[in-house]
Amino acid sequence: LLSALGYHVVVPDYRGFGDSTGEPTESGLTTDALHVYNWVKARSGDSLVVIWGHSLGTGVSCNTAVKLLEQGVVFDGVILQGAFSGVLRPIPFNIFIWYYWTFPGIKNLFSFLTEEKKVVFPTEQNVKKMKSPILFLHSEDDHLVPIQTARE
Repeated sequence: LLSALGYHVVVPDYRGFGDSTGEPTESGLTTDALHVYNWVKARSGDSLVVIWGHSLGTGVSCNTAVKLLEQGVVFDGVILQGAFSGVLRPIPFNIFIWYYWTFPGIKNLFSFLTEEKKVVFPTEQNVKKMKSPILFLHSEDDHLVPIQTARE
């Protein structure tokens, strides 16, 4: 849809997914996002560059925005879809949750979320530091990240 509207879209695979190798970690995902941003920015000329994070990607997007801000760079815009706060909360039970765990690689992606020493994604603190315009998108019936988290 975005391409049809004339926007250029780059959608990288997380480490360990799609055609990417490795194992996802907070620092690795943030480093990857910084490399993707630099690659896009070097080729985009004067065009705006907006980062769009969905679910786990919202933590990566916020980390990346803050890392860039430390370098004096401000994203032209940030879209956070299905954002979580970074505070580890129990995932609400859903009768269909078993289905998601059957997807190849999904356990690798989310396994590091339960290892507190490896992942922080301090989204709440990062959003307070960010200087980019932010658009929050969230479904009222999101079963993994309740709408109350986005409201907070």
